Amino acid sequence: AVKVIKTQKEGKNEVVLSIATVREIKILREMHHDNVVHLHDVYIFKRATMREFPRSSL
Repeated sequence: AVKVIKTQKEGKNEVVLSIATVREIKILREMHHDNVVHLHDVYIFKRATMREFPRSSL
């Protein structure tokens, strides 16, 4: 699964993530529970942030 989040533009080569987004990434990286999909990776692009979750049996 992939979650796409809009980012705020700071400058030509800078991308700003909200505090809530950074907090969510941190929590999902640390969380290991059977009912929560594990965060696999985070990709940051100029226009969006993508989070990749491994395929699950849900």
